[in-house]
Amino acid sequence: VPDRGSSALDVGARDGYLSLMLAERFERVVALDLSVPTIEHPRIECVQGNAVALAFPDNAFHTVVCAEVLEHIAPHQLAQVCREIVRVAAHCVVIGVPYRQDLRVARTTCRHCGATNPPWGHANSFDESKLRGLMTGLVPAQVDFVGRTRAATNALSSRLLQFAGNPYGTYHQDEPCLYCERPLLPPAPRTLTQK
Repeated sequence: VPDRGSSALDVGARDGYLSLMLAERFERVVALDLSVPTIEHPRIECVQGNAVALAFPDNAFHTVVCAEVLEHIAPHQLAQVCREIVRVAAHCVVIGVPYRQDLRVARTTCRHCGATNPPWGHANSFDESKLRGLMTGLVPAQVDFVGRTRAATNALSSRLLQFAGNPYGTYHQDEPCLYCERPLLPPAPRTLTQK
């Protein structure tokens, strides 16, 4: 993130953690989320919006930060969200996503609709090539790895866990079912066959 600038957009601001850090470097920060964030700071403007159609003109912000958001975007909307981020950025875009996450690990089964959900509501997995393809027109300046995980599975194990109702999934997550949008409940008791 640049040391200073005129304006920054925090896409997916939630509790304002990054917005407050950006306010130390930028004259004006816009904290955007699906519902209006509640952040008290004189240089932070909180707005409700959707990254699929950002209500800002081209090159409106010196820097756009989008951390821990793109993995939650529906796959059919991902390219559009990335185009919008690039469109409103005048100088710099900072992206933070899980790296090469195996979305079969820790899946959940919704007890309401029966659909299988990826862990933590992550609908997308990323590597450098995918991000470069999505961020058309940008030149990567720096790539950093904050943490690593070796969590991975294989097709057979994934199918067996699916048959068992995905009992070890991330059921305590805040994100609802991606399909029916109802809260994920703890897994149903397994039958003798599933065990």
